[in-house]
Amino acid sequence: PERPGPAPPYQDPANLDQMITECQSAGLRDLIEARYRLLEAGETTQAWRLTEMACSQLHACGDFGQEATLISDTLVRLPEHSAERAGWIFELGKIAQVRTDYTVAEGCFRQALDIFAAAGDRAGVSRCHYSLGILAQARGDYAEAELCYHHSADAAGHPAVPPATPATG
Repeated sequence: PERPGPAPPYQDPANLDQMITECQSAGLRDLIEARYRLLEAGETTQAWRLTEMACSQLHACGDFGQEATLISDTLVRLPEHSAERAGWIFELGKIAQVRTDYTVAEGCFRQALDIFAAAGDRAGVSRCHYSLGILAQARGDYAEAELCYHHSADAAGHPAVPPATPATG
């Protein structure tokens, strides 16, 4: 029987503490502090950019708890049905997916999907359908996965299956 390969660094407990320490020493604390100062000053656009940068680093380091906390703090500051809010909810879904909490991930992706659809954000709708397809595939529901992938392609304006061309003769 084939043995699984090594766990990704963020899933290997022996590496996790070292990775988080390295990431935090790389200026992550300063980035988060600057974010809070910008929020206090009312500079939300720049604060959201720093939030994205911090969350990207946290995700890469496998510090999903801190990433989720930062996202949750961001969500309470955004209007209820904004497309920005949908993007952060989608990110929470990605965190849940990595943690293999597929029920939470699906809920986040569906909530984000509804907001993206209401905002007319086709790219966001496409990403949500695609992620729902990945979840369905992980559960072994291949028919649902295929349907989600088709919805994703439709929302992106791409045919899911190349159209048939008439035979030339």
